[in-house]
Amino acid sequence: PLSSSIKTQDKTTMTVPKFPSEISFDSFRSNHGRKVALVPRVPLLVAALAYIAGYSHGTMSATPRPCICNVKMSPEEQRAAESGTVPTAMTVLPRSQVEKATTYYDMFKQNICQDPTVRVVDDDKEHGFIAPFERTPPKEFLPGHTTDTYTWFHSYLNHFGKENPESPLWKFRNFPLLHIWPNFFEAYHNHWQRYRGKDVVFMEIGVQSGGKIAMLRDYFGPGFKYIGIDINPSTKMFESADFVNIEIGDSEKRPFLEKIKKKYPKVDIFLDDGGHTMNQQRTAMEVMWSHVKDDGLYMCEDLNTSWNAKGGFQGKRLVDERDEYFRENTMMGLIHRSIDWLHYGWVGGRTGSPDEPDKFEGFWPERWWKTFAASCKHIHIYNQIVVYEKGQTEIFSTRTIGYQLPIAESGEHEKVDWKDISTKIASYTGSEWKF
Repeated sequence: PLSSSIKTQDKTTMTVPKFPSEISFDSFRSNHGRKVALVPRVPLLVAALAYIAGYSHGTMSATPRPCICNVKMSPEEQRAAESGTVPTAMTVLPRSQVEKATTYYDMFKQNICQDPTVRVVDDDKEHGFIAPFERTPPKEFLPGHTTDTYTWFHSYLNHFGKENPESPLWKFRNFPLLHIWPNFFEAYHNHWQRYRGKDVVFMEIGVQSGGKIAMLRDYFGPGFKYIGIDINPSTKMFESADFVNIEIGDSEKRPFLEKIKKKYPKVDIFLDDGGHTMNQQRTAMEVMWSHVKDDGLYMCEDLNTSWNAKGGFQGKRLVDERDEYFRENTMMGLIHRSIDWLHYGWVGGRTGSPDEPDKFEGFWPERWWKTFAASCKHIHIYNQIVVYEKGQTEIFSTRTIGYQLPIAESGEHEKVDWKDISTKIASYTGSEWKF
């Protein structure tokens, strides 16, 4: 019979219930609060977990699962690995990636834990694997720079940032440089995560030194396809693999962009990080909006140039959308206009249901606003970057079952029994809460 407690290598007692369904993630924590991996640290624990998972009657699979994230082992783990106590090849499986697996036994039933090379942790936040819009404790990602949303991109910069004295530049030949504003990382993380591990076509204006290509491929995975647009012919040097295509031309020229649209199918993500002039940014959005898939993303970076009148950027300083030139000629002016387009159905003063777009024929000078309004689902504004999410745009109101309280005063009413209502709702929704 299985004993009720086991001594780990660090002499911490860990409780192991006899029944697999009782084994929770929390039961695999040491007494001092350290998150303990589910990789066995002593042969006895290996045997115990194997017995629980039902391996006592068969042979454990020797084929490791695809690695989600390779991590550095601690000195203690390294010594244990060298002595043969734990395997040296680790696969980290963040708890957030284990759907509906609340116990180790559930994970076994989902065919997740097949061999001891899989290590399951509560969450691999060390490498930035967090949910979209999730916050983290403040963490330093470059010397003197911290963030309260530590994402995979911060982890990447921590490894390869020029300001990091431990960056392994000497290990790489012709490592492509990336010039980036780290405040963009939250936008990347929040809106790109749904594409990780899938086939994704990424089109970008502004290849520069090619550093973003390297970062994006490691982030998205082998299904990543990159189409870069740049005015510098030297960027053709990055077209050295089948997942990279580089087109040379000026993004301000409509015929050039139309040619790109004919050459390539629609893309999942379009990112404008090019010359940042007003004509370039506004032209690119107008022409390339329709070339983004119906559920894709259109993004534009470096919006600060809307206030820069020098260097050919065509912006205007010390004004905002109340200024006519700013509103009609800058990228930020177009973004403000697009917010109105998103709400076009209410511009006519309706309350209950939106007006049809034909009612506003000629109201806005931009002829393509209907195309935008029919496909824009969300607009997200970050410092210096805007993200447009395309998708279904049906707008309507509805009601649930239940009693409707009159708008006017209607006297005393029976008190609501919230416990009864909450319990009944949970019986339909499957909510895990106990009220």
